Amino acid sequence: MKPFGIGLCLLLSAAMMATPASAQDLQKLSIVIFGQPSLGAFLPPIIKAQKLDEKNGLSITFEERTPDA
Repeated sequence: MKPFGIGLCLLLSAAMMATPASAQDLQKLSIVIFGQPSLGAFLPPIIKAQKLDEKNGLSITFEERTPDA
């Protein structure tokens, strides 16, 4: 029974942390990305289109640079 209680506690804790933050609480974050053919080049448009950053309390700015910068 004890493992069930611990699991339930962890599940409830994760659910409370997963609640979206309001627009006023957004943390600003700048991330350097590389353009094509980098595999990470397809992620920023998806993140912005689905607003995954805002749903998780972040305001992400993607800065594209060349790999040799």
